Amino acid sequence: MATIEISAIEFPHWKKWANRERPSRNFDVPVGFGLLGIYVLATSEVDAGLSAEADRDLNEAVIYIGMSEHVERRLEQRHDAVDAYKQQSGDIAAENLRFTIWHSGAAKGQYERKAPVVAAATIAVYERVLLRQYAEKFGRLPRFNKL
Repeated sequence: MATIEISAIEFPHWKKWANRERPSRNFDVPVGFGLLGIYVLATSEVDAGLSAEADRDLNEAVIYIGMSEHVERRLEQRHDAVDAYKQQSGDIAAENLRFTIWHSGAAKGQYERKAPVVAAATIAVYERVLLRQYAEKFGRLPRFNKL
C-alpha cells in the first residue's frame, strides 16, 4: 500500500460554544452549500494554553474530534457529544465547552460531483489521523469519540 501524504492542519484559537456561527440565520447562503472541515470539542481546561501551538488539538481536555461536509451547520445543530458532555458534566448551558474548526478550503456545491467526494474522503482521513495521534498520546480516544 502506498504511503499517504498528510498536510499539517492548523486549528485557530479555541472559542466558547455559545460563540459559534449560526449559518442558518444567513438567508443568502444556499441550503446545499457547505464548507468541509474538521472540528474539535474540548472543555475549558484548554484555555490554560499549556499545550504547544502545534499540539492544541491533541490536548487531554479534548472530548471529541469530528468532520463534516457542512462544518458550521454541523455545530449549529444538536450534537450527541455535546449532549453527552452536558449530561456527564452538569454544565447544561455548556459554559465550559470550547470548539475550534479547521476549514479544508473545499466547498460542497449542489452541482459538483467528483471534487466533493474526493475532498470529503480526504477530510475523513485527516479526522482519523487526528484520532490516531490522540490515541497514541493518551492511550485512549477522546471521551465521546467511538470507532
